[in-house]
Amino acid sequence: MTRAIQLSLKDAVEGIECFDCGAETVRVWCNTKFRYARGKDAVELPVRLPYWHCKKCGSGCIDGYGAMLKDEAVFRHLGRLLPRKIRELRYRFKMSCDEFAEIFDVKEELITKWECGLDVPSPGQESLLTQLLKDERESS
Repeated sequence: MTRAIQLSLKDAVEGIECFDCGAETVRVWCNTKFRYARGKDAVELPVRLPYWHCKKCGSGCIDGYGAMLKDEAVFRHLGRLLPRKIRELRYRFKMSCDEFAEIFDVKEELITKWECGLDVPSPGQESLLTQLLKDERESS
């Protein structure tokens, strides 16, 4: 991750202990960019992240939520359905992973991987998921 471009102390939250010096950190939101891919395919993706900044030594890091936001930036860049949208759709239909897997003729483990961003649906499966999301929104 590149260094934070803009740190905002608005809505800062105190929290975790600094990994470098053990001092208190504060969570701030930063607008930053990170490099995705390599070589001629490399791009800088903009993202707004929660960044844990040490008041004492100045070091910082992102947490699991920040990592998820970076992953979502990659999915958006690739034009793919966000993993949380797949999970939200399954929840809206009040289906278990097993029931959802039956619809797509896949194993339950694959649904879990889709929802965690560890695998992606095939283009046909993603098209069906997108249509289900669209139908769900129109019926709401």
